[in-house]
Amino acid sequence: MKMSTSSNFCEDGFTLIEALIAMCILSIGILSLYSMHITSIVNNAKASTLTMGSNRAMEMIEELIEANYDDLVDSDNDGEAGLDDLVSADDQVDSSDGNFTIYWNVAEDYPIEGCKILRVHVEDKGMRLSNVLTYQYIRERNI
Repeated sequence: MKMSTSSNFCEDGFTLIEALIAMCILSIGILSLYSMHITSIVNNAKASTLTMGSNRAMEMIEELIEANYDDLVDSDNDGEAGLDDLVSADDQVDSSDGNFTIYWNVAEDYPIEGCKILRVHVEDKGMRLSNVLTYQYIRERNI
């Protein structure tokens, strides 16, 4: 019987290098998922703020619709040119939660005689929104 001096041994398992490379790839994947999660949280917060601002604007439009037609006046007489003016708006109010300032402007007899345009602007006080939300409603004189 002849004994073999060479050994054939099978390599089972991973080497240290292979394990380190696998851990690096796994950590890169986890970090990118973490980044995606943070972006999702930020965008959800912006969407929530946008929804709250839209709700405040619609509440104000509903109040203006219910008001007497003759009580809706263009206080600074700037007509349609002043519809987007926030500095000298016809009126403004802070929202009940204090997060938004709501401005509105009125243009009388525009676009046709016997109608008023009500344009409502909502500005976020916390500056979470980069722009001002604007809504418009055309109100006609009740006969």
